[in-house]
Amino acid sequence: YLLGVLIGAGLLYVFAVLKPDSFGGGDIKLMAVVGMALGWRQAMLFLIIMLTFAWLFAIAFKWARDGRKKLPLAPFYLTAYFLFIIGGI
Repeated sequence: YLLGVLIGAGLLYVFAVLKPDSFGGGDIKLMAVVGMALGWRQAMLFLIIMLTFAWLFAIAFKWARDGRKKLPLAPFYLTAYFLFIIGGI
């Protein structure tokens, strides 16, 4: 499960370092907890699902309004979590 922490939070941390203000510290810490709870394989799937929903919402949000606002990722963590529960992953 330590590998889940390193992969889940590590990927977000790398993106945050490469592109400042892309991910906040809270998002990275939350992904560390998710990675610890799920393990590295499910954490990767969780991350893909969560970021896909966030990306789709960001596209719709940018199309509908001014695209300069920042979006919190916590609702997308919750959406991915519900898919994990419903899907039995």
